[in-house]
Amino acid sequence: MKKKVKGKGRAVKGKPRTRPYPYEFRLKIVRLYLEEGYSARILHEHFGLSTHTVVRWVRAYRQKGPDGLVAKERSGSKPKLTGAVKRRIVGMKKSHPEYGPRCLSR
Repeated sequence: MKKKVKGKGRAVKGKPRTRPYPYEFRLKIVRLYLEEGYSARILHEHFGLSTHTVVRWVRAYRQKGPDGLVAKERSGSKPKLTGAVKRRIVGMKKSHPEYGPRCLSR
């Protein structure tokens, strides 16, 4: 009889996110599409971008101009705590070791 093997917990989310493309590169792609008449498919084959990305950049350029191609700040990072707040939390935890995160966050 085979033994069942349990998983290691959470599944791997996939490949890590890549850095955003530079502004100059985005502008070059949009100009090739709009001014030179290259299709999104040709740009996909030559530069390795998805056709959806090309269309999205063109739409942003048409709506907001060159400012629409500036990379947006990623929202995944948590706000950093200041040094004073960290010291206060550590002090509370030292004086009340029974407090958990919920109690300390109040």
